[in-house]
Amino acid sequence: MGWGSTTYPPGTTTLDAFAAEYAGGTEILAAAVADGVVYAAVRHPEVFNGKVVCEVSLYTRESRNGDLWIAFKHMGETMGPNADAAPAKVMDLLDPVEEAYDTAIQRQTAQAWRDRVTTARATRAARKAALPSPGGTATVQAGLDLTPDLSGRTGTVVRTTRKYATLRIDGDLYRLPHALLDLDTTPEG
Repeated sequence: MGWGSTTYPPGTTTLDAFAAEYAGGTEILAAAVADGVVYAAVRHPEVFNGKVVCEVSLYTRESRNGDLWIAFKHMGETMGPNADAAPAKVMDLLDPVEEAYDTAIQRQTAQAWRDRVTTARATRAARKAALPSPGGTATVQAGLDLTPDLSGRTGTVVRTTRKYATLRIDGDLYRLPHALLDLDTTPEG
């Protein structure tokens, strides 16, 4: 399937537009937006034995001449989408692939995608847990050629983002990539 776009009134949310795309028979039990993708637990009464499956839809939003254009590329989990950030609130509602799909290839592809989502969720959780915590300490790895020379120095974590930590070392603030830090996330004090 290709991309389809429609104009919507300004202020329309992506999920409202997604629901409008499925008006007329398809029941949306839960939906969420993550990383430019809509993930939805849906029941198509006439398809998939009436079971709940995952719909994965890439989307774009664009304003043109005062109109809001939202385009979707709809895929099902049997199409093996690359997107794998479906939240638990969607995944927990899905029926087993054995009940939803009639062919072995559909069951295999859907199960492989679901397994990939589970693995990706665990990987994201582990990365988040490994981030330096504000109030903890981190040491700049030794042997780095930095100006000023922070190599081997320890500071207090003031702020953290997905890729960077801001450290206070001797009263000055430094924003450094996590990859350059050895972490001790035990709060000082």
